[in-house]
Amino acid sequence: MDLSKFRSQIYISIWLFLLLRISTLVVADEKSLYAPGDNVLELDINNFHSSVYNQPRAFFVEFYSSWCGHCINYKPKWVEFATSLKDWSNVVQVSVVNCADEKNSPLCREHEIDAFPTLKYFGPESQTKDNGHKYDGDKYSLDTMTLDVVKLVRADFQKLRPTSWPKVEGTPSTINLEQLWSSMDSTKQILAVIIEEDPFLNGFATIIQYHRNPFINSIR
Repeated sequence: MDLSKFRSQIYISIWLFLLLRISTLVVADEKSLYAPGDNVLELDINNFHSSVYNQPRAFFVEFYSSWCGHCINYKPKWVEFATSLKDWSNVVQVSVVNCADEKNSPLCREHEIDAFPTLKYFGPESQTKDNGHKYDGDKYSLDTMTLDVVKLVRADFQKLRPTSWPKVEGTPSTINLEQLWSSMDSTKQILAVIIEEDPFLNGFATIIQYHRNPFINSIR
């Protein structure tokens, strides 16, 4: 038996095995960190433009890489944030883009993503990448991040007045409680009256949070 030929065959087999293993790991890295139950919208190069641009709602997007340790560690925080805002989806949609997926490389370059995770806010009726605003706030604080998003969303509402958003204009000070009740949707069982001075951030967030609730009518 030719031992040198036998050794060569073994080396080739080992090399092929390692190559296959590495390829498998690379493919695994391209898989999303997020699952359907995480309350995030998965975006990619095929649906980003049609989903985000020229839409009546805003998008808050995490550009991440599935092999990035910081992104892996950040995932629970982003899922918690997305879950807390799941009822806001027709106003602002929490979304993700996996830049480790090779097909998304052009998209991530277009948006100049040079660190992971990077968060960007796209207001309603955004048209290009230039409408995306990088979020530089404290992305590890849910309260801070939520309040910052409320500020952005409220500014957009004041500027654009999207008709598909819940009504958040103030109620005239001359109206009384009886009139409020009579003007309320008869299917609602609870009337929540929010009294807050401008900039009316907590009240704005409360109205958005409960606008889909079939039993609560929130007014300012």
